[in-house]
Amino acid sequence: MEMNIEGVDQISSLPDALLSRIISHLSISESIRTSILSRRWKNIWKSSSCLHFDTNFLTKFCIDIYHRDASFRDYDRKRLYDEISRATGFVERVIDTHETKLVSCSIYHIEDSFKSGLVERLIKNLKEKKLVEELSLVCEQLFVSDTFPCNLPPGIFFCRTLHVLELKGYRLKDASPFESCCNLVTLRLNSVNLDDKTLSRVIFNCTFLEDLCLCSCTGLKKIEIHDKNLKSLKLNGLDLEGIDIEAMGLSTLVLNSVSCSVYMKINTPSLVEFGFCSDGGRLQKSTQIYSRIIDFLERCCGLLVSFLGLISLIN
Repeated sequence: MEMNIEGVDQISSLPDALLSRIISHLSISESIRTSILSRRWKNIWKSSSCLHFDTNFLTKFCIDIYHRDASFRDYDRKRLYDEISRATGFVERVIDTHETKLVSCSIYHIEDSFKSGLVERLIKNLKEKKLVEELSLVCEQLFVSDTFPCNLPPGIFFCRTLHVLELKGYRLKDASPFESCCNLVTLRLNSVNLDDKTLSRVIFNCTFLEDLCLCSCTGLKKIEIHDKNLKSLKLNGLDLEGIDIEAMGLSTLVLNSVSCSVYMKINTPSLVEFGFCSDGGRLQKSTQIYSRIIDFLERCCGLLVSFLGLISLIN
């Protein structure tokens, strides 16, 4: 006997926990939109373990109109920022409405959000009320001529539950937001502007940091990392004068499109995994960086043979 299940809502019969997990993979706008499906779905999103606020579409939309529509260009920049800030203000309301703690949260915002205090309020709310474990903050710059430093209070990233932090597009004038940041285990800085001293202080403040990734960061000249707890270090797209790494417990090191013009000192006797890619995809044996890498790999048991094998394949 065949059973006609046409029109039967199979998904809504799933347990709340499973529905929340499904919704956690959606953007926040898509998550909230599910509440109109039926009474059963109305509050499911409020118990999602992940919230992803992607307001990037909003900033691009406003900039496109600003450049395309002459009447809209009569708006001064302050009014444009005000329009976007009002539209992105729903982020605070959504977090306040959300009912459970968060495993992860990602937020896109504009640079003006530092001046308005929005970023500070969001971080404090996520720390104190949502006990967030993984946080990703992406700052979008509306106009090249506008620069707003990261004016966040000292120790803002200290939170006993926060273990993973990613910052993208930030301008760190100092390391004060990372004061007493013994909670962080993983730190990813992507397209962040900071100087050598600030990076050193950030690493010093994050006393239990195990995983550090620096990608396309600007303002750095010399990277000096002397840390006994670090286990994984990934450097990507950096133009440097010098690299000085001394990490006794480091097991993974990746140098991807990293230019080092003056010196390279690497002391990582526990290294197990090494990855390297030059800008052109080829590493010539006659180059200085080749000899530097070979020199430090000779001190890392089991790595030299596999690296030389890689060189023979790409040349």
